[in-house]
Amino acid sequence: MPDRIQFGSCNSQHYENVMWPHMKSRQPSAFVWVGDAVYADDFEWTPAAERQSIKDSLKRRVKEAVPEDLERLYQSLLKNDGYRTFIQPEKENETGPLIMGTFDDHDYGRNNGDRTYKYKRESAMSFMDFIAKSNKNAQSSEFGTMENRAASGKGLYGVKVLDFSKPPGKQVLSDQEAGLDSDAVPEWNPALRLSDKTVAIFVLDCRSNKTPWPKRSFFAPSTSKGDFLGEEQWRWFKEALRRSTARVNIVVQGLQVHAEHMFDGNIAEEWSLFPRSQHRLYQSILQSNASVPILVSGDVHMFELSRKDCRKVTETNERYDVDVQYRPLIEVTTSGLTHSWGTRSCARPKENFVCTSPYFQRAIHMAAHLAHLSGAWTELVDLDCNEAQEGAKCGIQYSILQNFAEFEFDWHKEEVTLRAFGSDLNTSPLVSTTWNFTYLSTPTTRNESPFVKLTDYTEKFQDPVLEGFAQGGDWICINHRGPVTFAMKVYGVAGPSLIICFAMIFPLVLPLVLTFGLIKIQGRKNKSRHNSENSRQT
Repeated sequence: MPDRIQFGSCNSQHYENVMWPHMKSRQPSAFVWVGDAVYADDFEWTPAAERQSIKDSLKRRVKEAVPEDLERLYQSLLKNDGYRTFIQPEKENETGPLIMGTFDDHDYGRNNGDRTYKYKRESAMSFMDFIAKSNKNAQSSEFGTMENRAASGKGLYGVKVLDFSKPPGKQVLSDQEAGLDSDAVPEWNPALRLSDKTVAIFVLDCRSNKTPWPKRSFFAPSTSKGDFLGEEQWRWFKEALRRSTARVNIVVQGLQVHAEHMFDGNIAEEWSLFPRSQHRLYQSILQSNASVPILVSGDVHMFELSRKDCRKVTETNERYDVDVQYRPLIEVTTSGLTHSWGTRSCARPKENFVCTSPYFQRAIHMAAHLAHLSGAWTELVDLDCNEAQEGAKCGIQYSILQNFAEFEFDWHKEEVTLRAFGSDLNTSPLVSTTWNFTYLSTPTTRNESPFVKLTDYTEKFQDPVLEGFAQGGDWICINHRGPVTFAMKVYGVAGPSLIICFAMIFPLVLPLVLTFGLIKIQGRKNKSRHNSENSRQT
């Protein structure tokens, strides 16, 4: 069988996950949770005793999860027939897939959660207990280093290496064999070389040390100096990447990195809203020279394949020079396993009337398609029809259907095929495209984007928010179909929002319009009858 690793996120306990049989049939060596394995938090209306006005009665607030909620939901998932079958081996003498991952906000315990959540340590421990139980039939259930960090309150992050040159059942390397985790192997041996068929999977924690989102004007550009990872996790990640000689290096965390869609992280989150933290992530990956780096994210209830083109910018005597060669950095966003903008938009079916109305769901589908096809989201990959494979779609690479992602490695050709599958086992992939290892690893001038100019890089380097933070020699990354302007960002949000607003207003306005129309028609009939009677009288 081909060497495969799968990824998935946003798995609501309120719906049946029909993906597990499809995923198992593909026989992956590993499955990585990209966040929201369960939905432990909730929303509640303001209690009657606390309402001081009609406005208060319309307010919803986040209901945070407590450790007992998480433990109960993880136990329920472990007992789920589909998941239980997925993690079990096909035969008695075989092993199941390695299960690993990280949490996002809903399995952390608070919507858009951050470092102020009081149960962050307990949340990390609950997740690690769930991972350990998921790996009872796997080759390796050794996550001691991650567990120790979680227990100490540092966060939920770590790395695992799979060596596909080894036979099935022996592919997962221990922390000592891999040598990447500085907490497990303090003294690194530079002579240690991994095989040319290895994949390192880094999972990061964007919750336990995250800065709370600032309150600000919705359309104000982000100038926040906030952070996602915290200094200790940054140091660990930079060192682990520096040590890595794996042929492929996959960096997994919950939030989209490349996207520049939103204005306010209190509403919808992405790395661009903490631009210094985003810049630091790019430097950590690209300056390490890690081979074949690929980002994986979840959260947004749709699949997207994104790409930024990154060039080094050097500063000499107040003059900026941009490297003529660039490196592409791709990101795969896979979400969700049980619900999506094209199927069921809400994780909780009784969240509000929009979630249960086919009419509003249709409006949401239209808005989601418009957002992707409007041209405002320029990080999305646009493939010619001869580049799309296996009957998958060409054009803008996205899907608003339920999905999981799969990476398949061809070690002889040195290629990785990125796929997104939907819930139907008998259909073509939603997305399928192949990328060469060398192209993803080394600077090049081929396949340059016609939409990006060298001056775009110097302008980004001089962005006021990066002043005193970006340094000469840093990599600057631009959406490969052109930089995002403020007007494009507004358009990308406003267009879909207007569709949804119109859909919400239309049912209220329609009865008034019909009533007014009937009154007008009846008035004309009465006037005509009155005129007719007057004519007969004369």
